[in-house]
Amino acid sequence: MKKTEIMRGHKRSAIVSDRHIIDPYPEPLSDSEAILSIEGYGAAGALADDNLSINDMLMYAVQAEIDNIAMYEIFLSHDLPEQVADVFSAFKSGSESHLLAFQKQVDRLG
Repeated sequence: MKKTEIMRGHKRSAIVSDRHIIDPYPEPLSDSEAILSIEGYGAAGALADDNLSINDMLMYAVQAEIDNIAMYEIFLSHDLPEQVADVFSAFKSGSESHLLAFQKQVDRLG
């Protein structure tokens, strides 16, 4: 496990302890363990497949961002508190940026 992953776990444990809450993730997961734990869940699970090409993975990322944008648009169509709407708008904007970046790589790799 990487030093940064260990530090993240220690920080989280301190916050959980200070606030007297139950930690849903008592053991810190390494990045590879986190990826493997989502195996079988749509595009994220497919990304754990070693047989996918870079282009295949990018196409999954493109579709995931398209889905995220659609989800945020649905959320934003409701009457939300201003701060909540601001967060979803920021997430949507981030997904739009990610979509452009992933699409640019797909186009570049052809």
